[in-house]
Amino acid sequence: MLRFALALSPLALAALLLALARLERRAKRGIIGINLGANKESAARAGGYLQGIEAFSRVANYFN
Repeated sequence: MLRFALALSPLALAALLLALARLERRAKRGIIGINLGANKESAARAGGYLQGIEAFSRVANYFN
């Protein structure tokens, strides 16, 4: 279950969910790295990193 408590615009959330869906249904299984970045306007940056890891842990081989 994905939970996004941080401030993501509807467009950003849609893009994130589309990217996750594409990665989950890909036929070719290569190495997938996810680059996480902090939202500079957020007071809860650590929570953002944790949510990103939670969201992509099923498809990522490593996080950067």
